[in-house]
Amino acid sequence: MKPLIYILPSLVAGVLLQTLFGGFRPSVLAFPLNAAVILALMGTLWVVEGEWGDKVAVRTFRSARMACGLLIAIGLWCILGGLTPQMPLPDDATSLHRLAAILGLNKFPTSYPFVLLLLLLLLHLSLVIIHRLRKKSWTHNVPFLLLHGGLWLALVGGMAGSADAVEGRIVVARQAPIRSAYDAYGREITLPYTLQLSDFHVTRHEADQSPVQYDATLLVDDTPQSLAVNSPCSVRLFEDLYLLNYFSENDADQADAVLLLMVRNPWKPAVLGGILLLLLGTGWQLFRLK
Repeated sequence: MKPLIYILPSLVAGVLLQTLFGGFRPSVLAFPLNAAVILALMGTLWVVEGEWGDKVAVRTFRSARMACGLLIAIGLWCILGGLTPQMPLPDDATSLHRLAAILGLNKFPTSYPFVLLLLLLLLHLSLVIIHRLRKKSWTHNVPFLLLHGGLWLALVGGMAGSADAVEGRIVVARQAPIRSAYDAYGREITLPYTLQLSDFHVTRHEADQSPVQYDATLLVDDTPQSLAVNSPCSVRLFEDLYLLNYFSENDADQADAVLLLMVRNPWKPAVLGGILLLLLGTGWQLFRLK
């Protein structure tokens, strides 16, 4: 039995769901539903491995060929999505752009084919880990469990975090501190800290004086924090601030206010923990090879 028997039907089902519903909404699986689904899936897979672990279908699903097939499919979908503008379909769109929209490539991170591929990868990793735990002593598989467990934890944190993440935009001025952000629907989000603009600097290219970087210093509860474009600052373990734009009335190199994006993801520690486990597993494996 080949892994394509799982991958191809999932892609077809994803395209059908994408056509019918126009994209997956992560918010429908917000906490505690996402945690309950994860626990239910792990319990179901534990039973499947215990009862039918020697069956061809289960062995194929947890095989290395299945892992390779899923990684190739996910990589190809990411490449296609990266080559497709991530924006709503315009009225004058070409037939190629319309086909990309039908497949969900114009919003590929939340397209049903991509979500189902990630779900298959999560199920595959879960089954592989359960198989090792049931068949072999975990003390003899520490690098394996660190590597696969780290990837599993990072994947779970990323998928669950997309459902629970909160985003808000904040205009921070020099005059007075502020502690409110606003989401895409204009609803106020109260921040557990105050923000005030302290300093702003524009780095320009020596040749033509074009701007190459924007840096800002914020007072977060009177404590200075630096951030720049593509270089956010972490105000808490699961909360980051990104510099989006600035506003100036007189001097183009001095801002009167800046526009920030606040991203709050309570699952961020799970992602960081997964990455740490991956690094530990990789280091352990390299040490054993020596």
